[in-house]
Amino acid sequence: KDTQAKADALRDELIARTAEKEALSEEIDALRTAQDERLEDLAALGKELESQGKRLVHERERRQNETAALGNLLGQTRQQISEAQAAVKQKSDELHHEHQKRHILEALAITKGEINAALMAPFFIRRHQRAHNKLKEDLRLISASGLFEADWYVQCYPDVAQAKGGPLRHFVRYGAYELRNPGPEFDSLRYHLANPDVTAHGMAALMHYVRSGKSEGRQVFRVEQP
Repeated sequence: KDTQAKADALRDELIARTAEKEALSEEIDALRTAQDERLEDLAALGKELESQGKRLVHERERRQNETAALGNLLGQTRQQISEAQAAVKQKSDELHHEHQKRHILEALAITKGEINAALMAPFFIRRHQRAHNKLKEDLRLISASGLFEADWYVQCYPDVAQAKGGPLRHFVRYGAYELRNPGPEFDSLRYHLANPDVTAHGMAALMHYVRSGKSEGRQVFRVEQP
């Protein structure tokens, strides 16, 4: 009986151990299945992260390209604005310069008209004589100034070649009041621009300079080459 009881106990224990083993095996299988599922989830997550990473890199590159393009466009726009502003300023300066030149010519035209009217009106003796004396004095002063170059004057203003009385007389009677330059060392327009009081008195630039401007230390300007 004791032997049978022991055998029964061992059988029961074996059955119990077998059941435990089977349960443990099922638990291990469940754990493996769960692990496999986790691994699959992790693999899927890894692929998703990799895909998102690629999308992020692509998006970053796209934005960098857009930023670079916008930077280039901004640079071009700024350059265009700068060029437009420079063009506007240049045009404004040109218009201002032309306005000043026109104002000077208008003032000088009055003086030229008065002088030539007096020279051509011999019946008004005193007026005619004063104009004639002024003409002689201007011819003498301009000739002695060293600033009038006849050959240069004719070369710059070919129409003078046909003028009566020669280049010097043409300059004194007409050219000086038309802002023509007597030679390369004296720019009539720039002298007027620098000395508005000369224009206000209706005096031609070189006539003023040789009569008083030189002794007053006023600056003269060389003719700029075009």
